[in-house]
Parts: sequence; C-alpha cells; structure tokens
Amino acid sequence: MNNDFDDEDFKTLELEHFLFNLNNNKITNMYYLHGNCHLFALLYSEITGAEIGCLVSESEHYSEFEKSYFNELYLDHAFCFHPTDNNLIIDAKGIRYLSQVEAEYTSGFNEEILRNSQGENLIKSWIKEKKLNDFETNEKELLKQYILNFFIPNNYDKTPEEMQSQKISEFLNKKIAQNIVQEIKKEFQNIDFDNPEQTRGQCSYFNILVMKKLNGLNIQSKSILSKNNNNFHNATLFSNIVIDMTASQFGIKKFVFEHKEYLKHFESVSHTLSKKLKI
Repeated sequence: MNNDFDDEDFKTLELEHFLFNLNNNKITNMYYLHGNCHLFALLYSEITGAEIGCLVSESEHYSEFEKSYFNELYLDHAFCFHPTDNNLIIDAKGIRYLSQVEAEYTSGFNEEILRNSQGENLIKSWIKEKKLNDFETNEKELLKQYILNFFIPNNYDKTPEEMQSQKISEFLNKKIAQNIVQEIKKEFQNIDFDNPEQTRGQCSYFNILVMKKLNGLNIQSKSILSKNNNNFHNATLFSNIVIDMTASQFGIKKFVFEHKEYLKHFESVSHTLSKKLKI
C-alpha cells in the first residue's frame, strides 16, 4: 500500500463541488460519479495514459417473451488505476481506495473488475450502442480543463479540497510526462533514444515538440538551456518535472526527471518561458 495518502486525505474530496456550466446546467463532480463516471475515466486516461478500470456486476432477469431467466451486465463504476498502487483508484472525487469504491457502488455479489483494454472497450462499445452517454457539445473540453486545473493546480491559496489535488499532482505530472515520452517514441520508431549518436544535435527539435504536446494540454512549460562540459543542451520544464528526450547524450538512461534531480547533471541552467510555439 502506498503510504503517501492516509484516511484524512481521502475525506477532503467527499463534498459535492461545482465544476462548470454545460448547456445551462450546473455540473458538479457528482455528475461524473453517478451516471457519467465513464466519461471522466475515458478522458483522464486519454490525458495521462492511466489504465481504465470498470466495476461491473451481473443481475438476473426474467424474459416474458422467452419465458426464461437471463443475466444482464451492468456498469457500476468506471475509474482509472493509480499508476503505482493498484489498491488506489482515481475518479472525480480524487484518489480513493479501491475497497471504498467497491463498498459504495456494489452489493458485493457477482461483481468483477475489468482492466487493461477490457474496461475501455466496454465503455466505447456501450457508448456506440447508446447504452452509455457520449460527450455533449463542448463537454469534453470543459472536463479536460477541470482535470488539468484541479489535478495540476496553480500556485494560489488552496481550500482543503485543493490541498488534496496537490498530492494528486505529484504523480500526475510524472504520468503526463511519461505518456508524452511514449507518444514521441511511437512517432519516431526509427530512433533509438538510448543511443546518443542517434539523438545528437536534436535536443532543440524534441524540446519544441514536447512543449507543443504540453501546450495541447493547456499546460505551460519552459525551455531549459543547460551546460555540461561546455556543451549546451535544451530540455523542457513544467511544474517540477523535466522532460529530456536526448539525455542519453550525457550518459543518462531516462527521460523524465524531477527538477532538483535534473540539476545535478548540469553546471548551470537558465529558464525561458515560451508562450508561442512553432515547429
């Protein structure tokens, strides 16, 4: 069990709170906890790469037409798994124990948790079959802003609920960074990013590419100009996370760093805020 979170942390998000207006309706977090939890899970996974989980159960019904009983599958709750602890999940309330969710949404009988692509495929197929709601006009963008602003908060005086979101952001930032790294690796499958010869002279290009992807998520980032053995090098900083796709040039076999960790590898670092990105 991950000990970074205790019972008090989870209680801070139990109260209903306002998210945004959608088609003249006031939407609160309860909207994505009862009836539309699958939409939150889909978008959170799309942004962070987190694994979707679906809590489902079967119920027996009698068909008058066929004069027989049949079992029907129900979606009790959809969520995403915590990236480092499968006993924790993430939904519109924040981080919770999986056991809490099971107790809240199921009776304890005939329940099953669908993982990996099973849960995601079930949601998408049921949306297509109109068994589940799809996103309304503008809803996806509004929910995206809520996820980014709530789980990656700005630096201002925080309510108890926002203090909890700061804990969430500690791993969410890394998850977003790791997801971007994987996207770039897929886009450039012909490049071995662990081979310094194949990434030499490409730091500026990949720095801009990373910043463009962060900008697409409405996350502000900075370009880092660093120096190592008289060699200048570019990487990307957002929040306290550095993404460096060409770090192998310095014998470093990773791409995502905490800012303090990254500074240990270089003599000096300067930051430049980039507001307009062009590739």
